[in-house]
Amino acid sequence: YVLQNEVKNWDTTPGRIALQAQDVPVDFRDIVLWPLPDPKHPPVYPTLPGLAGWHVTGHGTWTYKDGIIEGKQSKEIKTYTHLGTDESYHNFIATLKYKCYAGNSGVYFRIIVDSTGNVHGFQAEIEVVRDAGGLYESWGRSWVSPPSKADVAKHFKIKQWNDMKVEAKGPHVIVWV
Repeated sequence: YVLQNEVKNWDTTPGRIALQAQDVPVDFRDIVLWPLPDPKHPPVYPTLPGLAGWHVTGHGTWTYKDGIIEGKQSKEIKTYTHLGTDESYHNFIATLKYKCYAGNSGVYFRIIVDSTGNVHGFQAEIEVVRDAGGLYESWGRSWVSPPSKADVAKHFKIKQWNDMKVEAKGPHVIVWV
């Protein structure tokens, strides 16, 4: 991994984690989520053997086959689709591989799902041209910390498997690609 982004002193509200697909297919695989140790609760290290423990929001299609989760949403649909965890996470590390063919997707975390199925929270951006690894917030702040375009060009592999690691511990968030 290469350090792509780091933010300190920001919102620490616990929330769910979601994968986003927008306009074009995006594939994810080898997802591992684990909460960071909490003195009040022993650590648990869940993995994603299938889609158990996840649910779909929005008007997209999510499939799981041969270890790959694929999210799709038509360009005609002007909302987003997410595959979100049933559990909430506050302090955690998430590792995954993703392959993005075009367009904009991401890994959302510390999210809240509203009554219409939209998610609000922070996003480690997956965008094939300029934003992979950037931190975006969908509650109106927009960019919290955009990545360097030079770093994205150097480290993002279009239409190939890319690695991402997101660590959130209190107000400190780090994204590696």
